[in-house]
Amino acid sequence: MDGTDPLIEAARAVRRYLPDLVEERAQEVDARLVALLRAGDREGLEELFGSADSLLDWLAGFVETGLPPEVAPLRERGAGYQPLLGSGIAQPPPRFECPVDHLFVWYRVDPGEEISVCPDHPDEQLVRV
Repeated sequence: MDGTDPLIEAARAVRRYLPDLVEERAQEVDARLVALLRAGDREGLEELFGSADSLLDWLAGFVETGLPPEVAPLRERGAGYQPLLGSGIAQPPPRFECPVDHLFVWYRVDPGEEISVCPDHPDEQLVRV
């Protein structure tokens, strides 16, 4: 992470995992996350993450590693994204975000995976940051 508040960064990154984490509430939770992010409401984000054990567990994993829990184990195992040889240091997978409002973050684990578009701005492809 780049010095951004871990809670804010987690809220931006969790959005793509909501269908697995909160199932039928995914759209409702996503809309609430976007509203809270736009308002800069940290307290509201804390409350939202605390509203479901699955979200709280996900947040704990994110804060521990700085990566979504779904991505962090791949980095530890050396699976997925592999930088060029030479550094010997495990690198996080490339991080992409919405170029319009930066409220959606996606990590490219597989180099062959097509870069996604922003769910909020379907005409905008995510950009590497």
